[in-house]
Amino acid sequence: MEIHATVLLPDHMHILCGIPDEQQDYSTRIRLIKKRFTQAYLQAGGAEGPTSGSRLQRSIRGVWQKRFHEHTIRNQRELRQHVAYIHMNPVKHGLVARPTDWPWSSLHRYIREGLLPEDWTGPMELPGIGDCDSEVW
Repeated sequence: MEIHATVLLPDHMHILCGIPDEQQDYSTRIRLIKKRFTQAYLQAGGAEGPTSGSRLQRSIRGVWQKRFHEHTIRNQRELRQHVAYIHMNPVKHGLVARPTDWPWSSLHRYIREGLLPEDWTGPMELPGIGDCDSEVW
């Protein structure tokens, strides 16, 4: 699995990844990511949110939302839009004023690699990101 963009928020995450065609089992991949993160997070002293009776019956911890959504990216424009959406998500949720203020985001990798400027605050389109000949994708 190749991770193109990700952001970790208090109760959910966004991840844009490339998965080989023969390994399209999203449910198992997401379940394992959430499970392993939750174990490490709780061992490090992370706080667990309240759990409902149905969560307790199914052994679902109070760290993540229960479900996930998958979407197939159809073209480079859509790819750029999703990368931007992911990086802007902490701002959207009112957690920070600027996307660069959120430490748990792949935006910092984009800046380190010179793909985005240090003061990036949008726009929702990222010219040049995700071109077919780019090594990032």
